[in-house]
Amino acid sequence: MRRGSSAGERSAEDRCVVGSKALLCFAKTCTRKNESPTRGMEEIMSKKKILVVDDEELIRNLLKKLLERENHEVRTAAGIEEAKKILRKFKANLVITDKTMERGEEGVELTKHIRANYPKIKIIGMSGESEKELKKFSKAGAHGLIKKPFGIEELKAKIAEHLK
Repeated sequence: MRRGSSAGERSAEDRCVVGSKALLCFAKTCTRKNESPTRGMEEIMSKKKILVVDDEELIRNLLKKLLERENHEVRTAAGIEEAKKILRKFKANLVITDKTMERGEEGVELTKHIRANYPKIKIIGMSGESEKELKKFSKAGAHGLIKKPFGIEELKAKIAEHLK
């Protein structure tokens, strides 16, 4: 529902939220009429290589599309072994990884592997679990943390912070 008719106001439909099991995304992301949804982000985020690791296909595909709209080159992996294989050839600047994946895989283990083998790659850990579980990423060497569900703008800000 619209809160007001002023061109500068945002409506409830102007939000996107990414969760661990669901996605709520509305097409309207502009704050003003005729404004580009990515306006201003071009200056902040030049084209970088990003690997997204999550066992949920919906999350991987959504993040890939969103990041490609921000002019990034994006690869995705459903698990740790696939991510390791991709990293051997794809010179990523950033890895965004989920904490808990199918087959008992842990994004924390991937984080440790990346820190040991690719120390220049920035890592953002994401999880829908408790803060305590999320902090395991920090101990493993992640540069940033994001708790599911998260907003698209929150994710963009976190990425921009670590890709300066």
